Formats: sequence, C-alpha cells, structure tokens
Amino acid sequence: MPSLCNLTLAGHLGRDAETKTVGDQTVVEWSMAFTSKQKDKETTTWFKCAYWGARAAKVAQYLTKGKAVLV
Repeated sequence: MPSLCNLTLAGHLGRDAETKTVGDQTVVEWSMAFTSKQKDKETTTWFKCAYWGARAAKVAQYLTKGKAVLV
C-alpha cells in the first residue's frame, strides 16, 4: 500500500542556502529551524531542505540566513 506524508514548515533559515549541481540537475539546500514552546520549555527542531530543478538557482538568492520561510 502506498503511503503519503504532507508536511508544511514555517521557520527561519539557519544559514545561507547552498547551490550545487548533481549530475545535470541544480539543487539548492538549506537548513531551517522551527521553535515550539510549551510552558517554560522551548524546543528547536532543525529541518534540512532541498529544492531541485531549473528554478533552484533563482530561488537561492532569496534564501539567506534569518529569513522567515514557508515550505
């Protein structure tokens, strides 16, 4: 049986995105943090994200450290 996971992330970039080429594909990679708070405890979870394809290089210029992003 096939399975599917749908995930929406809203957070801030921890560093500038990095662009590289894998085979003949361009890929942009970045890390983003999501911080949740329960009572007095704050927890930060990091997600490693990647965007593949022709638009990747164009998107990379906007993915800079500290920017708020929605994926």
